[in-house]
Amino acid sequence: MYLRRFMSTLTAVCFMSVMIALSGGRAYATDVCGPVFSNTAWDIAGSPYIVKCGIVVKAGAMLTIDPGVEVLFNGAYFIRVEDGGGLIAEGTEADMITFTSNQAAPAGGDWGGIEYQAGSLGRLIYCNIEYAGYGGLGGIHVANNGTIIDHCKISHCYGGLGGISAYYADNLQISNNTISSNYASTWNGGISCSYSTVSITGNIITGNNAALSSGGIGCGHATVSISNNTISGNSAAVHGGGIVGSYSAITISNNTINSNTAKEHGGGIYTDHGTVNITNNTINGNSAATKAGGGIITFYSTVNITNNTVSGNSAAYGGGGIRHWYGTATITNNTVNSNSAAYGGGVCTGYGTATISNNIIADNSAAVLGGGIYTHDNNAQISGNTLQNNTAGTGYGIYIVSGAPVVTGNNLLNPGGYEVYNDSTSDVEASGNWWGTTEQWQIMDKIYDWYDDTAKGEVLFYPWADSYNNLVNIASFTANPVQVISGDPVSFTDLSFGDISLWRWEFGDGQISRDQNPIHVYDRAGEYTVTLAIGGAGGNDTVTMVDYIKVVDPVSISVTLNQAAFITGDTLTAEYQLTNLGPNQVQVELKLWEVFPTKRTDPLAHPHTRVILAPYATAADTFYSHTFDGSEPAGGYKIGARPIDMITGKTYADDIKPFTFTP
Repeated sequence: MYLRRFMSTLTAVCFMSVMIALSGGRAYATDVCGPVFSNTAWDIAGSPYIVKCGIVVKAGAMLTIDPGVEVLFNGAYFIRVEDGGGLIAEGTEADMITFTSNQAAPAGGDWGGIEYQAGSLGRLIYCNIEYAGYGGLGGIHVANNGTIIDHCKISHCYGGLGGISAYYADNLQISNNTISSNYASTWNGGISCSYSTVSITGNIITGNNAALSSGGIGCGHATVSISNNTISGNSAAVHGGGIVGSYSAITISNNTINSNTAKEHGGGIYTDHGTVNITNNTINGNSAATKAGGGIITFYSTVNITNNTVSGNSAAYGGGGIRHWYGTATITNNTVNSNSAAYGGGVCTGYGTATISNNIIADNSAAVLGGGIYTHDNNAQISGNTLQNNTAGTGYGIYIVSGAPVVTGNNLLNPGGYEVYNDSTSDVEASGNWWGTTEQWQIMDKIYDWYDDTAKGEVLFYPWADSYNNLVNIASFTANPVQVISGDPVSFTDLSFGDISLWRWEFGDGQISRDQNPIHVYDRAGEYTVTLAIGGAGGNDTVTMVDYIKVVDPVSISVTLNQAAFITGDTLTAEYQLTNLGPNQVQVELKLWEVFPTKRTDPLAHPHTRVILAPYATAADTFYSHTFDGSEPAGGYKIGARPIDMITGKTYADDIKPFTFTP
């Protein structure tokens, strides 16, 4: 309904001068208002349902909404489900249920949202919920046990909280949704969870914004599992562009967390005062604009950061890739590369306890101190890492401000600057490292310590390794793109480290490769699990990324006219239908254009735009209607449409239909 109204309004604006008569209204609608005391069904025959005051589902009543139904809100009204009541809205992929504004120019906060109170029953499946949020609770507010929100689109909701909020909710399942373009005037633009137990899996969470913290997901005093999501392009004016966890037990695994921004701390992930496991994620391209922790930042937490790829993140202050401050951190088996900050381009750790082991920390940069690792008043255990090609103003490899960390068994290969810069007054144990040389004087040239400034402690570098430390092989990789059209190539990049001579890739479609950095083409739509197995002198290791590559068929569009030849008094109706939009993965920009009535031959003249989120609007929909009054010039015309994939930028084939008019 909204798409039809949007396109009709847009067409009217563009063609007002030729007196176009628009269609698109409904012949029948059902007005609804007030309490629901008994079991009630809103079926397709009564759609659309026009909400003219608040809907309250009372104890003992169940409101059921059938597939394809539209629910349009005339004002700032809620659907509220009380203790003992229920709301079940289960659409299908082809026939989603829509909850939206009934305003001609809809905006976030036009209506209140859907609220499940304690003791209610809730299930929202294949629903489109947009332009809600009036009153501050976001598009959907959950305070009950066992609600399922699955395969929904939640967008353009504006309130104190953004898309979905949970407060004292138990066993809430948020899965396979697209949660986009929501705004919170306080915290938590996409998803908010407080004092709740929540599973967040398989979602696309993108383009959400918070005026304070947590642009994508924000949880406090909660137990949360966040897995297999794409969390991208979210922003926060304070902390946590992608994810915030505070006083919570959080598991963050197998996600792609990229291109999120925070003005202060934690471009990708921000946690404080919690127990946190961050494993098997790809965390790249995030930024902390004015402070610390471009990829990950943790305060006062017990945190395990393992088997992640943390790359291309940036922070204005400390920890371009990872920053740990206070608490206990285990940072192991990660690839931390190409990050940047003022202090600690790769890893920045201070106070508390940190174990940093078996990581690749490479190609990071610090404008001031500590290209690879910066440690402050922290007796960190730094062992078994490869630090390579990092750069800094001072201390290319490891910069020690204070404390007495242990630096053993590493490969320190950062040419052009000090490998270990000891600014502490304490001695530093640094035996068993490979410095790229066995000459003592050359090793000492790579160290800044008591021998350069007697106010500093000594770096105790002997005995040193006489060759490269053959670390245990650790398998790691990345791919670009991870969302792709069938038939287009995907480039896989090996990020493993150790002494490796063998690679074996399994792409999930029955094909394999033994190249180190293969390029692969998927022929069919689907979600593909990719496995890389490595071998060599450092041993064998395998890493598997579940449902990592998401492949969709090329989007196609068809345009249908109600007839091909028109005379005065006839009404032209043009419909389009999109197919192959994929399983909630493809965002499509639909460009609509027409040359009527100027006889232009350029089909791109005066394009109209409309954003569609798959798999929505797959049914035929009218985008243009005109009744001929005889004033139009006689002749031949064209009208058409084409979709553009907003994720890949790929332009698909258009469909243009000709027609004639004779006065």
